[in-house]
Amino acid sequence: MGKRIKRFAELGRNGFEIKCTNDRSIQPDNFHICNTEAIYGPYKATYDTYEICKGPKMTDCGDVKLNNLQNYSNVIYSLDFRKRCSITKAKVVIAQVKDSNRTNKLWNYQLSKPCQHFVLGPILKKAFNLSDNCMVAKGHYEVPINMHEINANFLGGSFFYDTYSFKVIAYNDRYNFICVYCVVVLSPL
Repeated sequence: MGKRIKRFAELGRNGFEIKCTNDRSIQPDNFHICNTEAIYGPYKATYDTYEICKGPKMTDCGDVKLNNLQNYSNVIYSLDFRKRCSITKAKVVIAQVKDSNRTNKLWNYQLSKPCQHFVLGPILKKAFNLSDNCMVAKGHYEVPINMHEINANFLGGSFFYDTYSFKVIAYNDRYNFICVYCVVVLSPL
């Protein structure tokens, strides 16, 4: 019981199989099918970190602040844009957090049309009254975001229990639009 169980997912001919091992080395011989209920299912999300980060460009479109971080069903993004800003690219990086210094990158989404993405698109369009061209007008915006709803849209109602980091960056060829980094713990309900 006290041994740390490593989790592995493998896509085989028969679909998605969850495999576990108690051994620290990854060898085909020490895999066995495990009880998926112990590592996968409906989850509760607890945020360890939620902060603004620096995007890939030297300059930002404007200033971004986060408010109401104690209530993740209603995080308020306060955005002041000094100029019109297009959002032509986005990147979503999701990693499994192993410890404070190590992560294991799981997904690296590169989006060329963020306003058409199934999760990011509706958020951007609603918050900034955008069309598919993704051009945000100069001004001040207060954007409420329900992180629990976004988790459900992106991960679904069930997922693997663990600690994950999410980094979401939206930008164009010259400016960063927004960069948000969070660490979330998904645990059984």
